[in-house]
Amino acid sequence: MIRSFNGFVTAMRTHTVIPHPGRDAERFTDATPFLPMVGLIIAVILYAVFRLCGLIFPTHAALSAILLLTVHVMITGALHVDGLADVCDAFGGGKTRERVLEILRDSRHGTFGVCAIVISSGFKLILYCQSFAVHSFVPLMLAIVLSRSSMALFLAFIPYAGRKNGTASGFAGSSWIIPMIATVFCVLPFVFFIPTKTFLAMNLTAIFAALTFAKVCMHKLGGING
Repeated sequence: MIRSFNGFVTAMRTHTVIPHPGRDAERFTDATPFLPMVGLIIAVILYAVFRLCGLIFPTHAALSAILLLTVHVMITGALHVDGLADVCDAFGGGKTRERVLEILRDSRHGTFGVCAIVISSGFKLILYCQSFAVHSFVPLMLAIVLSRSSMALFLAFIPYAGRKNGTASGFAGSSWIIPMIATVFCVLPFVFFIPTKTFLAMNLTAIFAALTFAKVCMHKLGGING
């Protein structure tokens, strides 16, 4: 029980900046099953911000979208924004496995990374604006949960490639059974709140995206890197 709680603490502290009491897990693998739950927590917080912005700025969807994106980045500590930039820099500029790993270890961002951040933020703002226009944020909540769920399964299935003390080295190779159960538990309830076709399309898109990225990682690195 304590081990499970510590895993949740580590998952929260790794993927959010939300203060959480407790001790970190001794192994990062203990945190993997809780990634879908962390995604659900982030989604619920952003839903509350979405509703609040809708009440305060009912006719200013663009402003509300910018505020929502700001909160999203702040909650996650820009972890995934930084990761996206690193991956695009490495895969865009690295021609060999050694060069890709070298770029991934570099904390600076290059042209590919900056472009990825701008394009990704632009797409998010468009989606947020559309959500305010139709007064519904639930599909994007599912997307947030799916992204963390995909990450949990990705870490369980794909081998680690890189430094032994890298971030992902403690996650890679973990059991896939518990993350799969956690994913079903956190994702399935959304079928009651969004159309079935939309639910299935989003899940299939997440699976396709994860498999495609896994193939790229295996081709470039032979695994994943933190």
